[in-house]
Amino acid sequence: MSLKRPLALLALAVAVPAAAASADTVQMRYVGTSGFARTMHITIASAPANSGNYAAGALVHEFAAPATGLGLALAGRTIQTWCIELEGVTHVFRPFEVVQVADAPVAAGNNPNGAGAYGDLRARRVHAVMGAAIAAGWIDANLQLVNIANVNTQRDRSAAIQLLVWESLFEPGSSADPVGWDLSNGNFIAAASANVLARAGDLIGASQALLDARHRVNGMRAVAGRDGQDQLVVIPLPPAAWASMGLLGAIGVTRVVRRRRQTEQTA
Repeated sequence: MSLKRPLALLALAVAVPAAAASADTVQMRYVGTSGFARTMHITIASAPANSGNYAAGALVHEFAAPATGLGLALAGRTIQTWCIELEGVTHVFRPFEVVQVADAPVAAGNNPNGAGAYGDLRARRVHAVMGAAIAAGWIDANLQLVNIANVNTQRDRSAAIQLLVWESLFEPGSSADPVGWDLSNGNFIAAASANVLARAGDLIGASQALLDARHRVNGMRAVAGRDGQDQLVVIPLPPAAWASMGLLGAIGVTRVVRRRRQTEQTA
């Protein structure tokens, strides 16, 4: 008897829960700034309606049920997040999807680069920036700011990270491939202080190196919706999920082994 069919059934059994978990949703609302943001004027040549004064830095969002899939790991938490869209925030709970950064924004019209999602290259630029900030010790692996004694330096670092995330996504404002990070020129321009620009400069070299290495931040996703500002978060896979997958695989393997033994005994 061939083992192809049992193995195919095992693969299907593993695939079904994965498909069921593909709908990743959660409720989210804006709570406030982290206290480490800098307000400054942003100019976007390709989307002048989005130009204006923005708080650049880590924001604080609360997540709640109902949630599904990866959204379950966020529900009940209040954490620092990073803006990846210049739509207004929502102060009441609204439904959001948990997607790859490349697949944001959900409302494609809010992409200053034109219709459609950000795509892989811009997503990799964001991964590189956040990876550089983690390596520098400015944020931890969950994208939360690492506290330091100097509050002003903390604010400058926070603002610099956010500006480089926006620069990663909103430059050059067309279908052309974005190259480098320059906050003072191009499609995306930030009227930032010399200190914030200096802190951004501290990350740019490392960001480029990580981009070249195709670095990815483990678990980083976009929380994206049509009625609120999309945010950047890290979602660690709950241990229970791995345990469930391991149990499912063990059950499938056990069944295959049993069928093989039965076949050998009756052959």
